[in-house]
Amino acid sequence: MVWTLAVTQPLRELKTARRLDEHHFSVFLPKIIRRLCVRGRLVDRPFPAYPRYLWLEAQQRYHELKSIYGIADFIKTGDIVDRSVMALMAASDPQGVLPVPEPEARFEAGDYVLIRGNGVLAGQFALYDRPLGDGKSMVMIDWLGRYCPVAIPDDDLLERPKVAPKPASRKRRRRRRRHTGRTNAGPTARAN
Repeated sequence: MVWTLAVTQPLRELKTARRLDEHHFSVFLPKIIRRLCVRGRLVDRPFPAYPRYLWLEAQQRYHELKSIYGIADFIKTGDIVDRSVMALMAASDPQGVLPVPEPEARFEAGDYVLIRGNGVLAGQFALYDRPLGDGKSMVMIDWLGRYCPVAIPDDDLLERPKVAPKPASRKRRRRRRRHTGRTNAGPTARAN
């Protein structure tokens, strides 16, 4: 097998791979799974591991490949490309998804964090939920009595400043005030 590294149009990798498959070309498009926050829910979606690039077996049919919409150019063919494709295929699962290590969290779930930055949420406190990857984390913000999930860049999260507890103050006793100097204006005082 002789593999060719091809360049696609921007954001057209998946569609171009489908078109090439329809034209009976062997295509390898390595993908990674990214965790996104969509409408407050975490969703795992596949994305190309190498944007705008895919590997295919050209089979000396370059004139036909140029006519397929989505192919922009070809970069290289040869032994180096073959070895890189074989290494990527060995590392990926049968669907072509490459393993990605879980992102490390700076905070524990349930920690209070302070949101900084120039956005609308700057200065708000939130509960840390989990890392999302790509430099973002999920935090829960109290809005109108409900905790709403929001994706925030990791650089904008700070540990909540520790506030020293106030020393317990002694309970002050209130003195009972006696009203002196008042005359009794009760019913007997009116009878006179």
